[in-house]
Amino acid sequence: MSGGGDPELGDLPGLGDDLKDLTLSLPPGQVASPQATPLCSRTKFLSNSGCPSASQVGDLSLAVDVLGAGRIDERLLQGKVFNLEPQGTEGARLGLAVDVVIGPLALSGVIHLETEARLRADDSGLDSITLDNPRDLEGIPLEVRRLNLRLWGSKADHPTMQKSFMSTPTTCNAAITRVKAVSYRGDTTNAQTSFTPTGCDQLDFKPSAIFESAREADTPGELTSGVALPDEEGPLAQSHIKKATVVLPPGFELSPTVGSNPDFTGCDDAQFNRFTEGVVSCPAGSQIGTVRFRSPLLLKQELVGKVFVANPKPGEPKVRFFVNAEAGPESDAVRVKLIAKVQIDQNTGQLTTVLDDLPATPFTEFRFSFFGGPRGPVSMPRQCGTYTGDTILEPMNGNPTKTVKASVAIDQGCTSPEPFAPTLAAGVNPLLAGADTTLVTTFTRPSGHGRLKSMELQLPTGLSGKLTVAPLCPLSVAATGSCGEESRVGRVNALAGGGSDPKALSGNVYLTEGPNGALAGLNIVVDVKVGPLDFGRVVTQATIVVRPDTGLTLVVPDIPQRQEGVEANIRQLEVVLDRAGFNLNATSCAPNQFTGTVTSDTGIVAPVTAPYQPNGCDQIPFAPKVSATIGGGAAETKEDGHPSLKVVVSQQPGEANSSKMEVVLPEGIAADSERLRSVCTLEVYAQNACPPETVKGTATAYSPLLPNPLTGPVTFVQIPGSPLPGLRIKLQGALTIELTGTVKFGDKNRLVNVIDPIPDTPLSRFELDLKTGPQAPLIATKDLCQSKTNTVDGTAWSHAGSQATIKTEADVVDCRPAGTLKLGSLRSGRPSLDLRVAGGRTRVTTAQLVVPKGLEFQRAALVKKRLRISATGLKKGSKARVTVSGQSIRVTVPSGQSATVLRVRMSSGGLRASTRLRKRGRPQLTFRLNTTTADKKSSRSNLRVRPAAR
Repeated sequence: MSGGGDPELGDLPGLGDDLKDLTLSLPPGQVASPQATPLCSRTKFLSNSGCPSASQVGDLSLAVDVLGAGRIDERLLQGKVFNLEPQGTEGARLGLAVDVVIGPLALSGVIHLETEARLRADDSGLDSITLDNPRDLEGIPLEVRRLNLRLWGSKADHPTMQKSFMSTPTTCNAAITRVKAVSYRGDTTNAQTSFTPTGCDQLDFKPSAIFESAREADTPGELTSGVALPDEEGPLAQSHIKKATVVLPPGFELSPTVGSNPDFTGCDDAQFNRFTEGVVSCPAGSQIGTVRFRSPLLLKQELVGKVFVANPKPGEPKVRFFVNAEAGPESDAVRVKLIAKVQIDQNTGQLTTVLDDLPATPFTEFRFSFFGGPRGPVSMPRQCGTYTGDTILEPMNGNPTKTVKASVAIDQGCTSPEPFAPTLAAGVNPLLAGADTTLVTTFTRPSGHGRLKSMELQLPTGLSGKLTVAPLCPLSVAATGSCGEESRVGRVNALAGGGSDPKALSGNVYLTEGPNGALAGLNIVVDVKVGPLDFGRVVTQATIVVRPDTGLTLVVPDIPQRQEGVEANIRQLEVVLDRAGFNLNATSCAPNQFTGTVTSDTGIVAPVTAPYQPNGCDQIPFAPKVSATIGGGAAETKEDGHPSLKVVVSQQPGEANSSKMEVVLPEGIAADSERLRSVCTLEVYAQNACPPETVKGTATAYSPLLPNPLTGPVTFVQIPGSPLPGLRIKLQGALTIELTGTVKFGDKNRLVNVIDPIPDTPLSRFELDLKTGPQAPLIATKDLCQSKTNTVDGTAWSHAGSQATIKTEADVVDCRPAGTLKLGSLRSGRPSLDLRVAGGRTRVTTAQLVVPKGLEFQRAALVKKRLRISATGLKKGSKARVTVSGQSIRVTVPSGQSATVLRVRMSSGGLRASTRLRKRGRPQLTFRLNTTTADKKSSRSNLRVRPAAR
């Protein structure tokens, strides 16, 4: 029997006696064509005249036992098979009219049997069902013992037919026919027979593709694809389709806008009931399209239905569609259920839909349509033009696959060249100057414009981020979108997809290490979830760069265009940095702005701006504090020494940032003109090639924004037109700040250092340390330890417009109390003594004078009678204590007190000179002075003196 040919269904095996119901299950692919003949109505079939011969499609014989007159009479009855009008959702209905003429029993008449043909749910084969076979005729009992049914095949053999009625499967594999018979006693008999079609390779296969779509570019739109097969009347049918692969043209892509529907959800396999006749119970929100079948099996109606998105299933492609086509009322519907699997090209987003193991059911047309509108699941191409899709069809007969093409035109909503005009909205809340704030930046592009590929946003100077508020997420972790909550500094909201209703997506922003040595970075992570479909995370790494003006620039070098093949099509990107303490407003209320550029995926660069101007500058406090330290050792703080100088300016949190600082040095400090000849020219400085001797100190800055301080050298440079060199201070660390200082003479020729400008960056502490030693730039014009005042003062200006006076007394370190000594004549052998110990910049707690060899104090009682002790600076009523031993005298102030001056005067008789010393006349004698100061520092000095002449 040829595949696709016209079979004649012959004898069936014995079915037992007393037959009631008979179900004949034809092999998949063996089908009937109700269009083969005119249809006969059921009323006509049951009438005396019966169906016309033109509606006959076969014949039959029926073996019955006639039970009458106490005996059994076995008879073989003949009949005809007619093509009846199907009822409801039946694929076909057959009428079996059996003529009964049994002479001895005077029995005559017609037995009418009706058989309905229905599609099976599991394999879409046909079941022929005959119910309630007769048990009697005109009251005489009958038992059906055997039924032989022959359905006509080829039209050539039966010219009364308009076309072939029965056709065999179009695959040449064993075709099994199964029979189930049920007797009136309830006995069930099952049997089967098989045949193998031949000649499958001779079957025609002439499919054509269907491809229709909306015509507006770059928006979601309706899309229909399908297949048509001719309903030919030749002796061999067209091969059925085993597998269909629909390859949409590049540009037709899955659109995230389908997820804009808040009810969009997926359907479970259990709800779909693929291999049962049960009702499909997929949620309404999972429907994304419709399906339509036209089949010669259904004369009255088409199979129509719905396309649903399936919930993901392990081991299957992420995107699957459930297809359910049915005809008739839900309770009695004929259903065809299919599963379509979608492959998404990771690089282009091109969609390939595979329908495998299609049912062996003939159809003339199959249409698969996706919904259009703003929330449609498929987006049209970006550019106008003609787009051709491929449908690759594998026939069931085993012949090679056939590719058929169809084209559509996209010719609306196109602009050439493609425009690109993004906008920027940026702002902070609150807008109060110097306050912690939330920063929101929103990039938007219209539908139909070029895609966002990269961007660079320059924040206004002064608007800063505090890196110490969160730990930096390692870049290796950030690359996988796995930063922890501890590094989160904000959130991101995005709109994706073309048309008027893009899909809202969301995610988080994390603070990271800086890529390529940058200050820091931002890791923007967006979860791409479209209803039941989770396409993972889109990870975008941004870099935070510090500009020369210390403003921050956010660089996003590469915005991902696809995630698992699905085009992101970002229409809006909103970044909200809302972690408490992370953002800090500028302290200047001058008009400023966000500026930047956005680059499209086609290389178009578009500038963007947004205004920025904080308010409330008059409410910001500004009270910088200054301290100063002069050091270098006792020798360097004396006149003509070269002391070091450290000036520290500090501010409290919440104060306005300094914009300019003027510091006036103490009167006792001047510039050493000889040493200032070693300066660097601006040209050499710009090349980072200044000689080491031009570096005169260091500077350190501490900022609450940074985890570590900034440090760098202080280089003296030649300023054209200025008699004095200037300063260049290069602070480096997590960022670089370069400050410029000028030096001039002020009142009383005091040195004035002006640092201007200072960026609008919070600095909690700034230290300027000019070194001592051979390259020291400063010289002492007097003994700084003994100077009554070493005042450092000046003026500070803020970015908020306020001004403050700064003033402090410099702390001179390493100063020793100074002692002066007068010694009376040695002639009498009992010289007087007058010792004065002045603390100068320090206060004295003890002073011990050790006399040289040849001098010796008398016993203590005698000495104390001749002593007068004074201590300046003690509390009223307090006195210093004196201790005398052989060659020393020690004066100690009361505990917890200190004196600015200690004086010890001893009249003649308290000190005795040896005879040998007296004979030397007026020799130069060396006394040793040991002192202790209030800060518990001890010092030792030698006092050289000659005795008085008389």
